Amino acid sequence: MLDGDFAKHLRRMHKHYAARRQVLLSHLEGDLFRWLDPIIQAAGIHLVARLKPPLAEHQVIAAARDAGIGIYGISPFHAGPRVERGLLFGYGGIDAKEIDTALARLAVIGPSIVS
Repeated sequence: MLDGDFAKHLRRMHKHYAARRQVLLSHLEGDLFRWLDPIIQAAGIHLVARLKPPLAEHQVIAAARDAGIGIYGISPFHAGPRVERGLLFGYGGIDAKEIDTALARLAVIGPSIVS
């Protein structure tokens, strides 16, 4: 750490996370925007997007998992009575290309979830 290796590692990882985040945001603000309303945070390795009506969180998660896409709902994270429907996208341990592929697939299955 005294030789600056940790700082180099942090800079390198910051670039990787920024690239992953950008791919995720490009889909959330692009082809997935008709179904999802992203909540943009300044930092972190997760993003949340609210589901737009009439989508049901459990149906979206099930359809995504059937397509090989691992996402989580946000409803279990609510402590009070008000429960919002949405999805939690983690990008800390997945390559940008894999994010791109998975979200492109999610955009394709999206219409089948709504109907």
